[in-house]
Amino acid sequence: MSSPLDTSQMPYKEPKYYDQYNVSIAKDIGVSEFQSSITNCHACLLSKYEKPLTFTNVHAPLMIVGETPEDVTTYYENGKMLYQILNKIGLSVDNIYMTAAVKCLHSTNFSFCHSHLIAEMIMIQPLVIIALGYNAGFLFFENQQQIQPGMTTHLPNGSDFIITFSLNDIKNNQALSNAFYHHLSLAKSQLELRLQQRGELNNEKRIHSFTGS
Repeated sequence: MSSPLDTSQMPYKEPKYYDQYNVSIAKDIGVSEFQSSITNCHACLLSKYEKPLTFTNVHAPLMIVGETPEDVTTYYENGKMLYQILNKIGLSVDNIYMTAAVKCLHSTNFSFCHSHLIAEMIMIQPLVIIALGYNAGFLFFENQQQIQPGMTTHLPNGSDFIITFSLNDIKNNQALSNAFYHHLSLAKSQLELRLQQRGELNNEKRIHSFTGS
């Protein structure tokens, strides 16, 4: 199966890095430039493997990070399961930016792909981020040895972040399903709150602009 992205004509551009994360959030990362940085990445020996992520819904307020592309792509069992779960709890995939901690199929070199994930967060600026599993989210917690599913943090770019079980955890232990659904429901509630707050702020700005106050 070939990648759905035609990136042969895209110029290469280095991705942004974490040390630039909270410095007047960079807005010069274009979607095509980001796709090019993934396609031309040679950070590990798996860099020539298939990269099935589509990088769509770039204006979505919610970002979901799987451990691997199989977790968020409907070509694969895990991806199909995720989409079914999101439908059950009322989260529209049209409003979600899907990505993974690693970009190549069959890769487990999570540390090599961290710069790409940070670049995505800068580019997308989601209100809420859900990490599906330890490997999808450990980068964003200071004490990585004490991370537990359901833990939350607030990132420097303003995103609310929650980590839950991986899809493989759920498949291997159905007893975790209720907690998994609960974590996603919490994220949905937080997203709704953040959207309401953003709407109120935008209304306030429009009023001030109209009144000149």
